[in-house]
Amino acid sequence: MIERLNSATLRAFSLFNDLFLFSLLFSLLPLPMERLHRIALGLGLLLLLEVFVGKTPGSLLAGYRMQLDSRSWLLKGLWLGICFLRYLLCIELLYGVVLGVCYSMQTFLANLLNLVVFLALLIFCIICAFLLSCMLFESLENMLNIQRKQFDYAEHEGLFRSCLPLIGYISLFFLTPRSLEEPLPLLGPDPYTHVPMKVSVVKSHMATLEAMLQIYASDWNGVYPESLKTLEQEAKQNKNPYWKDMVNPWTGKSGSQNTLANHKDLLQSGIEQQGYVSFEVPATSKYRRYFIYGYDKHGKKIKDKGQVFVLSNARD
Repeated sequence: MIERLNSATLRAFSLFNDLFLFSLLFSLLPLPMERLHRIALGLGLLLLLEVFVGKTPGSLLAGYRMQLDSRSWLLKGLWLGICFLRYLLCIELLYGVVLGVCYSMQTFLANLLNLVVFLALLIFCIICAFLLSCMLFESLENMLNIQRKQFDYAEHEGLFRSCLPLIGYISLFFLTPRSLEEPLPLLGPDPYTHVPMKVSVVKSHMATLEAMLQIYASDWNGVYPESLKTLEQEAKQNKNPYWKDMVNPWTGKSGSQNTLANHKDLLQSGIEQQGYVSFEVPATSKYRRYFIYGYDKHGKKIKDKGQVFVLSNARD
């Protein structure tokens, strides 16, 4: 009975390892597609391995009565890669927890959250990850009477480490405080407005650009810049610089060349408009009117309730 339980548990955790390892790995790859599509690609590759090879990374790692020395160099490399990724996920879990504690106490640690502290936390988490993997999971195996040697499981790889991809996947999105990260492409709808979050990010960029235009106009007697280059130079060279860098929510690239453009240049240059914000200041208005547009993932102007969403002072 215990032998069957051990075998079933081994296969179950191998399955967890495969699903979450491949979904996490492919969700983080810089492929030109949506996150869900990258995850689907990873799971599709996992299915192909199962169908054509007969074994998946989880089953290879578990061994199924194969000794590591008898495996090919390809399988050894795959085995070592999985082990390395698991340790990274374990470190990510601990690092996210520690950063979460620091973030919650930021009023007390405001002067301590610097690079030195982050490096110290990272080293601490690496040590803790090693201790966690060597002690905690081994104890769980002993408590549940998991006889890994009976199944030729790698001697220095515990059975319950197969759940680390699951833990790391959860920690990556829920435990690490977002305010301490570089802005990442967002996924899914806003829970309050039900508008896709990437579109909300573009709208936020539009508001940021509008604020910079207003500051420029206040310094130039109500006249707005005719080009993005003029605005950027003035904003950066001002006595009190007010230029704000942005990140394209679809490409993940930052900088004005990847997020902002003059309206006429964006239409004529053939630039991929996905995630961009454009503006124009018509000469017919004596440069006292502006129009700001945002673009969705299809390169189309963002619409709100069927109408093109635009920020402008033309109605003032």
